[in-house]
Amino acid sequence: MSENEDGNNQIDADFKQKGRKSDSECGNFSRFVCPVCCELLHEKNLPDMESVIYDSLYYARDVCIWNSRVQLYCDFEHRYDEEGVIIEEPHDLAGFIDAGVDFSGECIKFPLSEIHPAKKKVV
Repeated sequence: MSENEDGNNQIDADFKQKGRKSDSECGNFSRFVCPVCCELLHEKNLPDMESVIYDSLYYARDVCIWNSRVQLYCDFEHRYDEEGVIIEEPHDLAGFIDAGVDFSGECIKFPLSEIHPAKKKVV
């Protein structure tokens, strides 16, 4: 095995550990695998910038992140299968988002970096 193949295998292993399908499995690093049921997540499942940043963080209109990079922890639900059909047993997940905000307060970077089973909520 060449040095390059060894490096690619390590990247694949790292991404699998973080809940992602790797390049060799699906052509890019944008697809995620559910860490609970091991199925591919449809994009409808994933948190989006609008709902996380603008609807949740900025809803009071007097809070603004400015010129910053921040890692966000986001709870969400695995509800849709790979084709976008609702699954029989939805389950809770959590993701880490590496958000970047510019000097105007606009979110300019919003990649989902990891997905994990959600921690149990304490009431």
